[in-house]
Amino acid sequence: MGGLEEDASTVQVHITREVKGKSCQREESKKRRGLLYTTVDVAGKTQEALMNTGATHNFMSPRVAEWLGLKLTKDRSWFTALNVKERPTKGVVKNVDLRIGRWTGKADFNIIDMDKLRVMLGMDFMEKLSAMLNPYCRVMLMAGKEGQPEWMIPLVSKDGADTT
Repeated sequence: MGGLEEDASTVQVHITREVKGKSCQREESKKRRGLLYTTVDVAGKTQEALMNTGATHNFMSPRVAEWLGLKLTKDRSWFTALNVKERPTKGVVKNVDLRIGRWTGKADFNIIDMDKLRVMLGMDFMEKLSAMLNPYCRVMLMAGKEGQPEWMIPLVSKDGADTT
């Protein structure tokens, strides 16, 4: 068959098997569907972050931003979520310190009211880090310089209802 889809899946399998010499092997009991989360240090405090490939930006709840003592800058951005009317953001926090595994850096977050989520990392974050999610193995692969896989970050899957 060939083509882009086959090439992409071949690359993903190859990368998954080659990162730090570890292979992806799951026990049958660990086969679980759900949203993918990872542990992140945001401004020095540990949080659980949803990894959301359907979100263009990074988001944080106002409650978490306040708890972390982050300086909120008002802006005129709007956001739209699935089945939700377009709404304005509460503002933005810029250059927030992040640590995921051994990786450290900074990210911007749009502040929005979220019922159950605290922190959400979207495509903005994943593209910046050349990150790739592998839901089967429940890992996020992050590329270093030269685009080679450098870090493998564990992910946890949870049902959407388990986000409190």
